[in-house]
Amino acid sequence: MKRKILVFFVGVSLISFSLFGDEARRGEKLFQEEKFKESSEAFLNAEIDEPSQLEHAYNRGVTELRNKNYESATEAFTKASQSKDEGLKKDSLFNLGHALYGKGALEDSLKAFDEYLKIDPKSKEAEENKSWIEKKIKEQKEKQDQKKDSEENKDKKDKQDEQDKQDQKKDSEENKDQKDKQDQKKDSEENKDQKDKQDQKEDSEENKDQKDKQDQKEDSEENKDKKEEEKPNKGESSSKDKEEQEKKATKDEIERLLRTIDNMQKVYGVPPKVPQQEKKLNKDW
Repeated sequence: MKRKILVFFVGVSLISFSLFGDEARRGEKLFQEEKFKESSEAFLNAEIDEPSQLEHAYNRGVTELRNKNYESATEAFTKASQSKDEGLKKDSLFNLGHALYGKGALEDSLKAFDEYLKIDPKSKEAEENKSWIEKKIKEQKEKQDQKKDSEENKDKKDKQDEQDKQDQKKDSEENKDQKDKQDQKKDSEENKDQKDKQDQKEDSEENKDQKDKQDQKEDSEENKDKKEEEKPNKGESSSKDKEEQEKKATKDEIERLLRTIDNMQKVYGVPPKVPQQEKKLNKDW
C-alpha cells in the first residue's frame, strides 16, 4: 500500500488500493480530477459497500479536507482513527489534527497531535505542527486577554464616564441651586430695596400730606385771625353803608314830598306867602 499523510503546507494524498471495489476506484479518479464533492460521495458509497474497510473513511476525510469541508473531514478522520492498523490510525490522527485546526478547534487539534506523538514520538512533522498550534493558541489567548482587558477598560471607562456624567450633573444641579439661591437673594434684596423705596415714598407722601395739612391748618388759623382782625372794619363799613342808605332814603322821601307838594299846588293853587318874622336875638348879656 502506498499512502501519504497531511503535513501543514504539504499536499494530501489518498490511500490507493487497486483491489477495492468500483466505487473506491471511481472516487480516486474523481479526486485526481479535483471533483472533490463527487469523489467524497463515491468513497461514502464504498464505505457502505465495505464497512469494515476504514481506509474508505480516511480517503473520504482527505477529499473533504481538500474541499475545505472541515466538519465532514473531522467526522471521517475520527472514524478512521479507530482502526487497529497502527499506520492508518496514526495517519488519521495527523489529518484529524489538521481538520480540527481548520475548523478553529485549536485545543482539540493539539490533543490529536499529542495522540499522534504517542504513536510516533520522533515525528518532526508532528512536532512542528504541534508547535505551530501552540503558538496559535498563545496568540489566541493573548488576543482574548487583550479583548478582555479592552472590554474591562471599556467597562471601566464607561463606568467612569457615567460617574463623570453623574458628577457633572450633580455639580450642575448644585451650581443651579447656588445660582437659584443667589438669584433669590438678589431678588429679595431688590424687593427689599423696592419696598424701602416704596416705604420712603409713602413716608414722604405722608409727611407731605401732614405738612400740607399743617400748612392748611396754619393758613386757616391765620385767615381766622385776619378775619377776627377784620371784623371791626367790617362793622365800620356796615355802619357807613347804613348811613348812606339812610341818607339815600331821606333824599328819596324829600323828593317824594316835593313831588307831592308840587302836585298839590297844581290842584289847589299856590298858597299865599306868609311873611317871615324876624327873630329877635336873645341876649342874655
